[in-house]
Amino acid sequence: MRRRTLLAVIAAGLTVGVMLGLTSERWAPLMALDALSIFDGEPSGEDRWTSTNFAANSILATRRIATLGDTEIFAVRSTVDMWSGMPHPEGVLCVSARSPRLVFFSTGCVSETVFREHGLRGVLSAIEQPSGFPTWRTERLITVVWSPTGEVTVVDLTDEVVLSPDELYSEEERAVGLDIPFIDTLRFTGADPDVSRLVAESVSLPELGPGEIGRGSDSGVTTTTYLSVHAGATADAERSVCLTVRFNDELLPPVCDSLATFRESGITLQLVDEGVTLFARPREGVGFDVSARETR
Repeated sequence: MRRRTLLAVIAAGLTVGVMLGLTSERWAPLMALDALSIFDGEPSGEDRWTSTNFAANSILATRRIATLGDTEIFAVRSTVDMWSGMPHPEGVLCVSARSPRLVFFSTGCVSETVFREHGLRGVLSAIEQPSGFPTWRTERLITVVWSPTGEVTVVDLTDEVVLSPDELYSEEERAVGLDIPFIDTLRFTGADPDVSRLVAESVSLPELGPGEIGRGSDSGVTTTTYLSVHAGATADAERSVCLTVRFNDELLPPVCDSLATFRESGITLQLVDEGVTLFARPREGVGFDVSARETR
C-alpha cells in the first residue's frame, strides 16, 4: 500500500482511532487557553525540531506538544506547507514528529485563522532511515488532533492500518523476492546490454534484471551497481540474487547468494587490492566503503 493511499484512508476517518481506544495519549491544559500561546517566550531544548527537507529559515518556531512512547510530537510554525512543499509567506501551522531511526511526513498544515476556529488534525507517517530504496514501507502511522484550546490527542494506528510484508505479498511473490524493494524495482528498470551478457554467461539468464540499483563516486572510485534474480537449478531449488559492479571502467564478475541470505543480510563484495567494500543490503541500501583505501 503506498504512503499516499494510507494517508488518504486515515484522513478520511481520523476520529475512528480515538473512538476505538487504540494506543493513544491525550494532553489537556488545566484550563482552556489559546493553544498558540505555547509559542510565547523562548523554546527549551526539548522544543527544538529541525528538518533537512526544508530551508532552516522556513521553520519559524517549534514546540513539543506531546510524546507517544519514543516519539515526540511537535507543533511547527512554518512558511512552507510541510506536506505539499508550497510556500505560504503568511505562515501556517503544522505538526511533525521525531523518533529514533525514523523519518516522519506530515499531512497537517493549516492557517492560524483556520486553527483558531477548528484546530488541526494531521497524520504522521514514518519510514525507516537511512533508506537507499526507490520505494519505502510505512513503519509508523500516527494521528494528531490539536484543539484551539490546547488539548492534544495522539493515536498510534500502525498495527491497525499498516500491513506487514506477509499481508502485502502472496507466497509466489515472496518466493521471487518482490517483497524486497530492491528486487521489486527490477521489474521496471532497463538492462545494460554488457551487464546482461556478463550475467547470462557467468550465472544464467535472469528472471529479473540485471537492473541498476545505485551509483556513486568518492576518493577516485566510481561504481555502478546492478542486481539480478536467477531461478534455481531445479524446480524446487531456491532462487539466487547476484550483485554485479562496474568499478570505474571495469565490469566485475557477479557475486551471488541465496534469496534467503540476501533478504536477511544482503550481499557484500570486497575488493581487497583496491581497499574498497561494496554492498547491497535490503535494510541499509546500496553503497561502498573506501575507508581502507584512504589509509593506504
